[in-house]
Amino acid sequence: MKNTLSDRLNYLTTIAEEQSITRAATRLFISQPALTAFLSRTEEELGTRLFDRTSTPIRITEAGAYYLSELEKICVMQDRLHQELADFSADDQELRLNVGIGRNRGSIWLSSVMPELYRLYPDMLLTIFEDRDTNMLDKVLNGVLDVAIVETYAYHSDLHYLRLPSEQYMFITSSENPRMAAYRESNSTPNAPLDIDANWLTDDLFICPSC
Repeated sequence: MKNTLSDRLNYLTTIAEEQSITRAATRLFISQPALTAFLSRTEEELGTRLFDRTSTPIRITEAGAYYLSELEKICVMQDRLHQELADFSADDQELRLNVGIGRNRGSIWLSSVMPELYRLYPDMLLTIFEDRDTNMLDKVLNGVLDVAIVETYAYHSDLHYLRLPSEQYMFITSSENPRMAAYRESNSTPNAPLDIDANWLTDDLFICPSC
């Protein structure tokens, strides 16, 4: 289990977002015992509790929130330093592009996008950074990234935006679901699914893939 500063930030932020070590481990594709051990080692190293694990769901402590905030700043500065050092040895004539993309989305998109980029620009020096949306926006503003592919829209006057094709999600349920009564006379196919009211999902359980 890696433990660079950026990995540490990703692990801790995911725990804070999920408020559950088990769910965070699933999202990070690592085992729950490994993530628990990582958190315990990190807290022991820092000498303070980052999360209150006595409550359910677990909650980030004041010290933990402060640590995450400062760690994000350190990671941005570290990436910028590495980029500036790389600029010293880079050929000024090279086409260089630093692209940021979400970790889960990157694992799906990059295998199809990168071959096409290299076909169009065979001499390009392409560097991919996988990170959280908020971190990537900061890195674009600080010159670490040239482009960030994000899901979250956060407007900033110094950034330029291009909307990529939208993604569609389909909810599948039994025809016997009582909430479907109002739609029974409508036809629904994979190519022409029913258009349902968003309130239909309020206070109901459903499964959605991570993005």
